[in-house]
Amino acid sequence: MKRALLISLFSVMLMPSAHAADLCLEGVCIGQDIREVNAQWRPVTLQPQEQVDVRNMLANQPVKQIFDQRNELLVAPEAVLKDLYPFVIRRQIFDGEVLNKLKGVQAFCTSTTLTGELKYQGDGRVFVTFRAMPDENGNAQLRVIAIEKQFDIMAFSLRPQDRDKDKAKRKELKAQYPEMVETRDLDTARPNSAEVSFASTLLGYRFLSDVSIPLTLRMRDTADLQMMEDVAGNNVLCKQTYGL
Repeated sequence: MKRALLISLFSVMLMPSAHAADLCLEGVCIGQDIREVNAQWRPVTLQPQEQVDVRNMLANQPVKQIFDQRNELLVAPEAVLKDLYPFVIRRQIFDGEVLNKLKGVQAFCTSTTLTGELKYQGDGRVFVTFRAMPDENGNAQLRVIAIEKQFDIMAFSLRPQDRDKDKAKRKELKAQYPEMVETRDLDTARPNSAEVSFASTLLGYRFLSDVSIPLTLRMRDTADLQMMEDVAGNNVLCKQTYGL
């Protein structure tokens, strides 16, 4: 999975309210705490060179300093930060093991955002992104802010034979999600209309992907919520550790 997936999803910030509870896909719902999702996650594997790079970085610089420089302000024991470094800092990605390691974090003081892939046996691939956001008590909820389903349907320029499948899938999804807005490029930095900018459900091609331009359904959180940075100063551990 490419870093571009996280970059494009991180742009989903403060927007007008949406009915998050209605936005569910493959057993995962927008607004849900990722720790409450009953799902299997595709394991993340560090390649041999990545493992070498991680060891070298951690040998040459205190891990807390690395997190601080990246503005990932987590209150956690050094061992936990070292375990999380390859996933939170280098790749912004999670799986079941990473979620388990996150239990060792005592406080999230910034909006940590990670993306993982469901172990999914159906058509296509499903990616879920969560962000640390304050709940009503100011504590961190690992809130699902985006769900993407990438279909095995490619742009016509790459696979002309997919034209009929594309047409049928669009019709099927429009019937299932009447509020869905269609756009050509899900990754464009400049949406072509306000309708696209504020839509909670989008369908289009993912040009920034580790497969060739798949047709993709994207659900995203459009609730107007506070960020962790807005309330971190109220957290005793954040205040003691970072002076917020």
